[in-house]
Amino acid sequence: MANWRARGRVLDCDGLGIFRVVEGSGTPLVLFHGFPSHSLDWRTLLPILSRHHRVLCLDFPGYGLSDKPTEYGYSLVDQFRITEQVLKQEGFDEFDLVCHDMGSSIACELFYQMQKGGTRIKTRRVIFLNGSVYMEMAKPLFTQRLLRKKYLGPLLARFASKRLFERQFRSVFADRSLLSKEEIDAYWWTLTDNRQIMPKLAGYMNERLRRADRWLPTLKKLSSPALILWGRSDPVAVPAIAHRLHRELPDSRLIWLTGIGHYPQLEAPAEVAGHIETFLNNR
Repeated sequence: MANWRARGRVLDCDGLGIFRVVEGSGTPLVLFHGFPSHSLDWRTLLPILSRHHRVLCLDFPGYGLSDKPTEYGYSLVDQFRITEQVLKQEGFDEFDLVCHDMGSSIACELFYQMQKGGTRIKTRRVIFLNGSVYMEMAKPLFTQRLLRKKYLGPLLARFASKRLFERQFRSVFADRSLLSKEEIDAYWWTLTDNRQIMPKLAGYMNERLRRADRWLPTLKKLSSPALILWGRSDPVAVPAIAHRLHRELPDSRLIWLTGIGHYPQLEAPAEVAGHIETFLNNR
């Protein structure tokens, strides 16, 4: 984590310290990470994409190297507003967007605000990596389901072990041996930096269901061309979600990544980067 920390800096956004990394030059490209990880997810993709783009990735509040205050709501709407400040500070007013997992939910709030005139930032093109856009269709992990429970969530956050985390985290990869011990240690350390907030972070799944009427119609009216780049072996964001997203987005293309699980950017970074570049260059 020390090397990753050295590649970025912390911005002040409404009194919260938000870690971000900006690398490369060229057309602006933003990367939204998922739950329960953080911007480190992009470490293998970033050197490839930054050859032709000015790339920004950040840790949302409560994640990674950003602040994790206990007295904070961590709603997806709040996550977007903080992200909006980061993008404005760094001059990302119009950009291409890659969103993964929970990041696709924050992206939906961005699309909602774009369509109702609630923000000046906007996306040009969007790439969706595996994410539970339609939460009712997802298959959350056992620990994710427990974290959403009012009483069991805080207990799990308090007593969960690294061994349990590692077993659950590896289970979403097609190749469960892909991550090194050092990488698992880095994810575990940032995850437990403030265990008290874990149930709040996991609450985005319930919020995704509650705000379906706010976000799902915006997808059907999305004006940005979209690429749906999906690991077919994902046990959580199952292929049916990608099929539905492809049907409902007005201008979209679906590409399957065979033998890839929930983290395409880590499991097949060169292949993912190639598809992203082809999509961005042909539009």
